[in-house]
Amino acid sequence: MKTKFLLPPKFKSVGWILIGVSLILYLWANLIGDIPFLANAKILCIYYSDANLWKNTAASKFFQLRQTDIQPDIIGILLILGCLFVAFSRLKFEDEYIMKIRLESLVWATCVNFILLIIAIIAVWGTDFLVVMEYNMVTILILFVIRFYYVLFLSRKIPGNEK
Repeated sequence: MKTKFLLPPKFKSVGWILIGVSLILYLWANLIGDIPFLANAKILCIYYSDANLWKNTAASKFFQLRQTDIQPDIIGILLILGCLFVAFSRLKFEDEYIMKIRLESLVWATCVNFILLIIAIIAVWGTDFLVVMEYNMVTILILFVIRFYYVLFLSRKIPGNEK
């Protein structure tokens, strides 16, 4: 079966490496402390605002160099790229059954993700909700990867399911 939108299989190993690096950086930043080269970096901001956007638009600035902590940004980008590579890289033997598992896992992950989001909307208030939304950006990919590979693992243990 010809799959149109999947990456080559070698992207899966690159994705696992990116996920591993992002988890190591996350643990380092939260358990040990700041990552020196990321904690105080100078970056080009396309848009920056010191104030609430709705109250003071004069404090908004475009295309400006800012000294800032980019640890969460780098960790988030690595995690998202890693999950995308793992989730959407083609397996060595991709057939209709694998595509069915892939589709069912994506639907399942989407439903579970939005159920968790509804619970968060009801239960979490204030600025902590922004943290929940940050995690929600990658939750659907993580749920998809976990369910897809779990169902694949279970289907290979079933006798008589040789390919």
